[in-house]
Amino acid sequence: LYAAWIQVHRAFYPRYLTGELTHEQQRIERVRTVWQNAGKALTDAEAIRISDWFLEIYESHWKALEGAVAGLHSLQGVQRGVITNGWKAQQHRKIEKCGFASFFKTIVVSTEVGFAKPDPKIFHLAMQQLAVAPHESVFVGDNYDLDIVGALNAGMIPIWVNHAGAAAPDPQVRQVSSWAELTPLVRRI
Repeated sequence: LYAAWIQVHRAFYPRYLTGELTHEQQRIERVRTVWQNAGKALTDAEAIRISDWFLEIYESHWKALEGAVAGLHSLQGVQRGVITNGWKAQQHRKIEKCGFASFFKTIVVSTEVGFAKPDPKIFHLAMQQLAVAPHESVFVGDNYDLDIVGALNAGMIPIWVNHAGAAAPDPQVRQVSSWAELTPLVRRI
């Protein structure tokens, strides 16, 4: 089921980020497609109920990655912001629940600004809000195509949090696999 969900997510979520689908439409279509592939047709109402149930479970499991809060504490004095794709209310809840809200001067959410990662505009907006230039900005992300490509195209210094140990498309991109590696790297840049 998880593999089916990820496949459907990859098909519909980009269409939501580009504005082709509303948040509600992509929720319905994602659930409906998974169930159709299992041989069950759903009404919109049924799809929304299942999506709500899934979101409740998903959100109940949110937690900060090991070392993240300590890492953010150790970067006191470094301006920090968040750039996130997604639904405004959910992204703010996640940041709050994980204990991150007080660490960030700015939080830029794609649905609030009308463009999403990897569009360089969202990165430039965050840098503008922090009053920093691209060459002095480090962007940390775990999605190579959205985070790292977007940061590179915006002129930032990207760091890829490569949890899976995959081969980097660009060997010049700095990589870490944990917060323990990330904090000293950011301090050296």
